[in-house]
Amino acid sequence: MSDLPGTLYTKQKSNPTCGCPLRLPKLQSHNIMRHYLPLLAAFAVLPGLANAEPGPISGELEIAFGWSKDANGNKVNLKGRKIQYRAWPVSAKNLTPVKASANWLGNLFKSSEKRQPKFNPPAPLNGPESNNYVYFADAGAGYGYIESNPSSLDDVVLTSGAIGKPWTQFRFGFNYVPTTFSQFVMRWRIWQNNVDNPAPQNDFSGEIADFGVIWNQSVPSGAHIFEINVIAAAISTTDTSLYIAHQYRNRSNNPLGEDGEGSFKTGEVDALFNAAAPPSVGFSEDQFWYDFDPVPDGIYENTEIDIFEGARADLLGGIQVSQSGTVQEITALNAFMGNGRFVSGNLLSILNAGDNNLFRMNEAYNVARDTSVGEVIVDFFNPVTNVNGIRIAGTGGTTINNTIRRIHLYNFTTNTWVLLNQIQVPTLGLFQFNETYGGPVSQIPNFIGTVNHPILGPIPAIRARVGWQNTTFNNDRSWQMQLDLLECFVTTP
Repeated sequence: MSDLPGTLYTKQKSNPTCGCPLRLPKLQSHNIMRHYLPLLAAFAVLPGLANAEPGPISGELEIAFGWSKDANGNKVNLKGRKIQYRAWPVSAKNLTPVKASANWLGNLFKSSEKRQPKFNPPAPLNGPESNNYVYFADAGAGYGYIESNPSSLDDVVLTSGAIGKPWTQFRFGFNYVPTTFSQFVMRWRIWQNNVDNPAPQNDFSGEIADFGVIWNQSVPSGAHIFEINVIAAAISTTDTSLYIAHQYRNRSNNPLGEDGEGSFKTGEVDALFNAAAPPSVGFSEDQFWYDFDPVPDGIYENTEIDIFEGARADLLGGIQVSQSGTVQEITALNAFMGNGRFVSGNLLSILNAGDNNLFRMNEAYNVARDTSVGEVIVDFFNPVTNVNGIRIAGTGGTTINNTIRRIHLYNFTTNTWVLLNQIQVPTLGLFQFNETYGGPVSQIPNFIGTVNHPILGPIPAIRARVGWQNTTFNNDRSWQMQLDLLECFVTTP
């Protein structure tokens, strides 16, 4: 343990979620308090005992290497920039990963598919909007780690308020297994796209940031959460779907300076997982890329997708932006079928989930096999001006396995449908989805136009479409496509 000032946790016990001091418990006897409190105070300042109850720490770090892209897509050199941090200890358990060997799971890496949650995850500190969170995966308890896991990657879907806004705070965590302390590098790499490249190439492209800091302070054994001020890192994105890698490495031997390419800190620093609940702001698949095949190498391949049994497989994380913008839900005013054979349903069917009132349709006979054979189109009344983000969320599914689900927005300027997301859904049932338009903000006005409502007449609207395609053709044509909920959220500056 280092004896340098400011390198140890303070002796005050703290709330592990926010780092705020907790009240000391009352002793049972006032006599004990009167006679022994001075003695306890004396012991508290002795070496070793002063650190028996670790608490929060804070300080300043310097970015040792790296770059990021700003809101205009320009590459910014970050070396030498200062960032503030705070950290606090938490309890975490050892987790055992399970190889996601089934082919269908590997095909979900681009999606933001979610089954209906069995509980409501807690909100982040002080609420997501007040702190401008666009992603928050920290349930406040139930953390986990994998022994000898200094390198992992997770998919992260930000809210639409992140588009074009500089990041201000970045939260992460690690589990530390002390030997003889030596400085190590904390490195983050952020990509926008997942692609299937021939092995052993990295399966991610469109990198928007790669930077790291040197951690130079000894900390007690166990799990720790960090929050760093990344305003100096100038990170901004025009897409809400990201893939973030967390790496913990030894210092490199590059004579020109630290470059983040030192050997991995295997067996000493492990990435920390938010294992208890799904993200409460934003979304993430219940899976991660476990960089271990055969050893950590910083190359993330889709064959390395893993899960946990009985725990969430999301890396602990939180992202705040300078201004989250104003996010509001706009009202659905009309719902009707596109392709398909109508079974039942109307506008009321898609306003609430879990009410046993679904918009249902059978497979259409008169469309090509490679297109959606059932579709629901919904018009949302949009009185909002200056929109810079659109998000479509809902719940739907099919009564057969192996289908493709597509979500579109209508471009009123070109009179065409623009694909937001297409994924393969391996199993039957109802699933949640949440997709944000990730194209240029300048194109968003094209998705706002005028529709002719059957009762209200012409209204300003955003039009969305959800459809399904079957990938096997030996099904009875009575199988159904079902939409239980469809919502639209818009963001303004």
